[in-house]
Amino acid sequence: MIGNNKDLQNEILDLNKWSQLFDKGINSDGVLLSSVRPQGGYTSFTINIKKQKSQRTDHVTLLDSGEFYQSFKINASNDFFEIDANPIKDNTNLFDEWGADILGLTDQSKQTLQKLLIPLLQTKLKQKL
Repeated sequence: MIGNNKDLQNEILDLNKWSQLFDKGINSDGVLLSSVRPQGGYTSFTINIKKQKSQRTDHVTLLDSGEFYQSFKINASNDFFEIDANPIKDNTNLFDEWGADILGLTDQSKQTLQKLLIPLLQTKLKQKL
């Protein structure tokens, strides 16, 4: 169902990118990214650059050029799906720096996804009957 539904895939990716990373600065465990690294959130150097670009600085979003967010994709089969992305930014691996849990859905996002899936499943079930 998810594998061939581009709208649903985009909704899932938006939950990860925009609802979690951008809006809240959290990973899939609901942990603030600024608490993942020993040095905390963005450095003062990065904050200055982000301010010059009129970008959000109140928490870590992992959004700079947009390249990382644009690399997000869904790998889906009949039984599951996973979110994947290219973590390489310049000479940095974002997974190494911020953890692989930057990809994936929080419990709250999973509840939102369930609400999106129920009508789709009901429609599929009615078609089968």
